[in-house]
Formats: sequence, structure tokens, C-alpha cells
Amino acid sequence: MRSFDYPQEFLEFEVHGQRFNVKTVAPEVIAAWDDAPAEDEETAFEKLDKMILTFIDDGNGQADRWRELRASTDKPLAVGQMRGILRWMVESQSDFPTEQPASSPRGRGKTAAASGGE
Repeated sequence: MRSFDYPQEFLEFEVHGQRFNVKTVAPEVIAAWDDAPAEDEETAFEKLDKMILTFIDDGNGQADRWRELRASTDKPLAVGQMRGILRWMVESQSDFPTEQPASSPRGRGKTAAASGGE
């Protein structure tokens, strides 16, 4: 028999010297994000923050620390950092990459060896 009772381990990530614990999020919550439009007057960054905060364990005031980190003008988070954090969070809980692999040419293709060195 194979058991899928995984121990509840905290995943952690670090950004700008701050460590955050990641909690498990129901798959329905993650799936709903694909179809959910931004709320009135909500920017893409605010939506991204909400999504990240859904994963952050609020123990020890971690959600407040995230908000402070995001509000910092001394060392702001780059969009790529935020997207990378969210992508990692989703992938770590789904066992699937969030991006499709790059397409490759159709057919077998030719190599120098197969084509007689041409």
C-alpha cells in the first residue's frame, strides 16, 4: 500500500533577508485564480500580493512583514521576484510546472551524422 499522508512540512522562502513559511492552499483556490478578474480598481500588483498572502503562514506576523517588505521604497521587490515567488509556491504544491515547456520542431530533424555530414 502506498500512503499519501505526507508530513505537514513548512516550505520556506527568503527574499531581502526575510524568511517566510508557506502553508498548504486548497487546489480549488489556486484553480479559481485563472478565471478570477481583478476586483474594481485592483491593480495587477495588488492581485499578485493577495495571491502570495494566501500562501504565507501568518504565524509570527509574517503577513504583516510581507506587507512591510512590499511597501518599502528603499529596496522594493521587483515584479520578477514576486512572480517567481508565486510560481514557486504553486509548483511546490501542485507538482506541476506552471509554464509549458518550449515547443520543439516537428518531425525527427536532421543531424550531421544522419545526413552524411552535410
